[in-house]
Amino acid sequence: SGAVPSVRRLGVGSGGWAVALLGRGAARADGIDRAPASVGLARRRAEEAGVDARATFEVDDGAFAALEHRDWVILGRVLCCYGDLDRLLTRSIGAAGSRYAFSVPESRGPRGLVNRLIRWLEDLTSVVRGRPCPGFVHPIPRIEARLSAAGYRRTRSATAGLWYIAVFDRA
Repeated sequence: SGAVPSVRRLGVGSGGWAVALLGRGAARADGIDRAPASVGLARRRAEEAGVDARATFEVDDGAFAALEHRDWVILGRVLCCYGDLDRLLTRSIGAAGSRYAFSVPESRGPRGLVNRLIRWLEDLTSVVRGRPCPGFVHPIPRIEARLSAAGYRRTRSATAGLWYIAVFDRA
């Protein structure tokens, strides 16, 4: 629905979303990720698709990086990697223009119980292996309240397996 002037993806992963949006006419796509391998893959993917002149991917942490304003900000499977949810929300909401989209493990109902159990088991396993990397099941109402307070309203949402996906547009 209309042109997408600029997109910022936090947790760029393989760059698939950014490259797809550039292919659909986005003027610019930027992404950051804490994993150098992901950033390298995103750069290669953009180059192979011929959209690398309009894409920038950097290794950085979205909770601390200087985030320039973009029309759309997308956080796919990123919020669950941060213990300091409020810091990441403050930084990313502050960089968003007309749209903010995110996906997180469902925190409510039976799916929420399953997600908390899975996270607990994964955390235990990673500690036993000597590579602690905690995951978090943040309360979705808290995330959505922050977006509402910033002037956004939910326009789409869905559950896919154990994941909750939502799109918020500036009211």
